[in-house]
Amino acid sequence: MSNRAYRLTILVIFLFSLLQPNTISQALDGAEFFASPSSIMPGGNTVFTGYGFPPENDIEIWFLGPVEFTYLGMLHTDLSGNLLGSLQFPMDIPAGTYDVMATPLDVITPITILPSLTLDLTPAAGPPGTMVHFVVNNLAAGQLRLDYDGLPVFGPVEVSPGIFEGDFLVPADRPTILGTDVEVQAVNMVGDGQIGLAAEFFTTQEPDPTPYSISNVSLPPDGVNPGYTFPISGQISPPLEGPLQNYELKILWKANSGQVVPVTVGTPILTSTTFSAEARAPSLLAGDPLIAGSNGQVGVSLINLGFGKGGTAQIVTW
Repeated sequence: MSNRAYRLTILVIFLFSLLQPNTISQALDGAEFFASPSSIMPGGNTVFTGYGFPPENDIEIWFLGPVEFTYLGMLHTDLSGNLLGSLQFPMDIPAGTYDVMATPLDVITPITILPSLTLDLTPAAGPPGTMVHFVVNNLAAGQLRLDYDGLPVFGPVEVSPGIFEGDFLVPADRPTILGTDVEVQAVNMVGDGQIGLAAEFFTTQEPDPTPYSISNVSLPPDGVNPGYTFPISGQISPPLEGPLQNYELKILWKANSGQVVPVTVGTPILTSTTFSAEARAPSLLAGDPLIAGSNGQVGVSLINLGFGKGGTAQIVTW
């Protein structure tokens, strides 16, 4: 090639480059990518923001794990090349510090995976009305909510970092077919975001074949102030069968919000046909996990410890 032809070729390439859009080159030089929060538990959601990306483009978000890359999802940029969206992390990510990458520009932001949230249920099986004790570990400061078959049965309540224990009542309106496993989820939230998630299965059972009813309930006629104890008594029918130590009775409180917490004080006194107990009206100032409300309902849960796996319970009155 002659020297003149060479110079002409270089000139054509230079002029052609001037005519091309420079969006991608600018994005490559100045794209920024962030995660908030930058510390998350497995199952938690993170909000991703980005600037300087190609406008109106699909951006794939990948978690660069210790063994393989995990696709988190896709976000779409606006006319200015900005992206914004929330994506959930898988449940099986080990704790550690990793990177998240936005492609096709391969921009990276760091992410810290915290220890997984854990959930324990006791008992892990029972019919509607069973009182289940739960323990959640590795919480972050924020709020906690428990969902049973997709709907809340406890909370949200404020929690501190670490461990939280509580109780919930197995609802009677789900699942449709008893005898199936129901997923119970513990959701740890910070603000409006889900920072962690744990799930366990609860096996539903048929109710106790012996139906009981409560009558002649005696409660304070003038109500009771939050945090104060009150007596409750009543009659049970038909008479309890077998040894009385096979039965346990709990007093429950249902707030206006629908949340239910046990409020029994001490050990109730049972005969085959009567009960008497002391209970304490819940108080937000005392840290009880209830949304504020001026009124509530009192319920009686009768637990047959000798029936089925882990016993069974039924709410015999509100």
